[in-house]
Amino acid sequence: AGGATDSSSMSIGVSTAAAGNVSGSVDVNLQSDGSINTDGPTALEGQNIGVDVNVYTPAIAQVTPTTLDFGIARVNDVIAAQDINVANAASVTLLNDVLRETGRSVSGPFTVAASAGDIAAGDSANLATTLDTTTAGIFNGTATLDFASHNDEMADLDLGSQSVSLIGTVNNLAAALFENVGTFGTLSGSGSAFTLDFGSIALSDIGATLIANLGIRNAASGPADNLDGTFASILPGMFTLSGFNPFSGLAAGDLLSGFDVSIDTFGLGLGTFLGSLQLNPVSSFIGLDDYSLASISLDFRLDVVDDVVSVPEPPAYLLLLAGLLVLYVSNARRRRRVI
Repeated sequence: AGGATDSSSMSIGVSTAAAGNVSGSVDVNLQSDGSINTDGPTALEGQNIGVDVNVYTPAIAQVTPTTLDFGIARVNDVIAAQDINVANAASVTLLNDVLRETGRSVSGPFTVAASAGDIAAGDSANLATTLDTTTAGIFNGTATLDFASHNDEMADLDLGSQSVSLIGTVNNLAAALFENVGTFGTLSGSGSAFTLDFGSIALSDIGATLIANLGIRNAASGPADNLDGTFASILPGMFTLSGFNPFSGLAAGDLLSGFDVSIDTFGLGLGTFLGSLQLNPVSSFIGLDDYSLASISLDFRLDVVDDVVSVPEPPAYLLLLAGLLVLYVSNARRRRRVI
């Protein structure tokens, strides 16, 4: 009607089946319907409406692999980074969105390198992923990456997120120490030096065989290497060693016994009798190179001493009585001289 507006009856659509720039025009022919003009409808000036649309192909996020396994390393090892590959798997067309990372979360102690930036269709980028080996542990984590399809003319299209499982184990080194597992002898020391002291024996008591029973423990905790070991620089002196053979595969926390040190005191004279050996420990684990640990010395000692006849000290009250008696006699003598 005159003075009215119709903004819904006529519409223009465009096919988005193919990417690219779609342009064209629509001719609109107009006429007055002649309702108040007995001569019939009257043609009016038409209009040409230009149509222009850019159709973009959205990005497609593709993340590989789904799992990164760093295997087994030792504390403070430097291990190679592994890559998470992020690709825009969309086909290359006349107009393409880029793939843009919009956020991420990564479980410690894993880290993922900086953002890959905008990735064009058909391209990819590698994100270097590392495992921090400062602390021992069995680690299972996840790297989750959020993506959007982006172009400069439209609001970003949310593509959701994709995750990569991250796996790795960091071992403590094995740790060797000697333990006295028997009832004889005193074992002291730590770290790289131990002493097994058989104590002192009187010369009159010689003749017995003294035996100390030792064990070796892998004192490492948590996930840790096994302990292997060999013995060297063996200088037993008058001592006899039994069971000091190479060993391997001692798991963390376990104790290996059967190492005996003995000495036959028959015929020994006065003096100090010494012996020693050296343990060369190795930290080992399947798939890792053996790691030589610091050597540990073990010294043996026995003192044969002369017999000592001990004279017991008199009780305190006897000493007091003796002193009073001496004082009394001295005073009596003085009185007789005066008379």
